Amino acid sequence: MEYKTEQLVLRTVGEEDLSEVMRTWPSDHRPVSDEEAGNAIDRMSRSSEKNAEGSIYHLCLAVCGKDDPHTIMGWCGLDGRADSAEPEIFVLLDEEYRGKGYGTQCVAELLRIASEEFCLKRVRGGCGKDNPASQRAMEKGGMVRCGEEENGDPRYEFRAKEPRDIMETMKARHSVRRYLDKKIPDAVRKELDACAAELNRESGLNIQIVYDEPECFNSHYGRFENCANYIAVVGRKSAELEQNGGFYGEKLVLKAQEEGLNTCWVALSHGKSKASLGPDESEVIIIALGYGETQGSARKSKKPEDVSNIAPDSPEWFKRGVEAALLAPTAINQQRFKFTLTGNKVSAKAGKIGPCLKIDLGIAKCHFELAAGKENFVWA
Repeated sequence: MEYKTEQLVLRTVGEEDLSEVMRTWPSDHRPVSDEEAGNAIDRMSRSSEKNAEGSIYHLCLAVCGKDDPHTIMGWCGLDGRADSAEPEIFVLLDEEYRGKGYGTQCVAELLRIASEEFCLKRVRGGCGKDNPASQRAMEKGGMVRCGEEENGDPRYEFRAKEPRDIMETMKARHSVRRYLDKKIPDAVRKELDACAAELNRESGLNIQIVYDEPECFNSHYGRFENCANYIAVVGRKSAELEQNGGFYGEKLVLKAQEEGLNTCWVALSHGKSKASLGPDESEVIIIALGYGETQGSARKSKKPEDVSNIAPDSPEWFKRGVEAALLAPTAINQQRFKFTLTGNKVSAKAGKIGPCLKIDLGIAKCHFELAAGKENFVWA
């Protein structure tokens, strides 16, 4: 069993690691004997066999560097012997490896393992009140302080997000121009960056997220306040670039909404961005990003029959898709697109007059596809 972070390898150990376990195993005396190390390896193996979906008895992983995966720098894991549904997180790094951000990476990866691979809903943790480095690792890794022990030591918890109907995310998302002076946490940045990287692989675009850069949205542009983060939708020039930029940019917007952030698509009312453009690349549009002063508000919308050939006997997936398309943000709220169902084929066309029509169509198609389900239709 092996997991990788930006700089680390977290892995189980075997008999081939005996000398490293003897050298690093947590004990009041080091090195431990070969017998003690062998017993520890055996216990870890037997404990790991008890782990299953929804339950962790005990998971212990050696912390190693990517550049030297055989040298153990410490240990981390999840201890569920007291409560297998809500295990306790632990990270024990040798002193020479502390203060390098490794603890944060361990915490973040352990939380991912717990929620994604073992489907756990909650992880608990704690550290000493006089250990600010461990407190930072807990918080930057994704845990939230939830109380303290009688002696004042802080307690932390992580709660996995419940799956949310994509329609609810679409309904909750509104354009926001005024933001709080609040930084986006590292754990959230990691989620957004991973999503952007995956979308770029899928689409061939070069979507970039720019953090902590307030110059693009200063007081001269579009009544924006405190906007220091933005998404730059970038790609190679082509006839499909604007539509693809809208489609995949909106996927990232919805991810940001799920992470508790707010956004606003911005075509013109901004300054020069810090996005990097490669040969033959163009910046399609920018999306403001951050924690809004408010959650924005819904705007007046057209009716389903105004933007589609919907009928009383239309399949439910088509009705749901059209409803979702009407939740899509469009320039000046124009909603100039049309979805037409013929058999199991759906065509989507943009209006002829108006700003950002191709981008708007891409955004609307994104909403339609996510809500209708790709398994139900093909694009005409």
